Amino acid sequence: VFFALLLFSRQVAFSDKELLEEGARGEKTSQENNQITLGVLPHDIFASFIITDFFQRLSFQNPKTIIILGPNHYEKGNFKVLTSLFSWETPFGQIFPDELIIKDLLAENLVEVDEEVLKNEHAVGALLPFLKFYLPETTIVPLILSGRLDFEEIGVLAQKLLTYQKEGVVILASIDFSHNLRSKEAQLKDDSTLGLMKSFSYREILTLDDRYLDSPPSLATI
Repeated sequence: VFFALLLFSRQVAFSDKELLEEGARGEKTSQENNQITLGVLPHDIFASFIITDFFQRLSFQNPKTIIILGPNHYEKGNFKVLTSLFSWETPFGQIFPDELIIKDLLAENLVEVDEEVLKNEHAVGALLPFLKFYLPETTIVPLILSGRLDFEEIGVLAQKLLTYQKEGVVILASIDFSHNLRSKEAQLKDDSTLGLMKSFSYREILTLDDRYLDSPPSLATI
């Protein structure tokens, strides 16, 4: 299980180190020429093979910073987009925040720092051991999004995040899709979500509930 805890001035992401290393020793992904600019990943470690494959592919690119968008699962805090300026401890060492980007977002009043909420948000913490293993020098901008973000607010955030891409920044959405359903029903829900993604139906995506995905605002932003 991945989760995060606060320890002094750090966030701590815990993982099964041996399990991750065993997966990493498996068949290697070949280098590709295509540049990754955006991605969608699960944060449920039952899908850890997907997370491993993604970061292994991204390691050839070695981005300077990764911005991670994910759900505020418990809708805590007093702002719709929350972040952290703390470093994160993983079994493979610390991950540091990109303070320049975070402070720029703060200056635009697009985010608010809330270390207490971020420490328990596994949408961020679950990905970090993988990130540190494959991208040991990469910094992060963790952003957790309230389900109350509306279409206009998402548009403003997305346009701002696009300005960072020219600086070697990759933007990820940490999202789990269909929840608590039998396999056949889950497949139908996932097919519906994928259709909306392919047609860029942002407003429809924002109407989906937890049966489809846990963070419509993160997906719409991506």
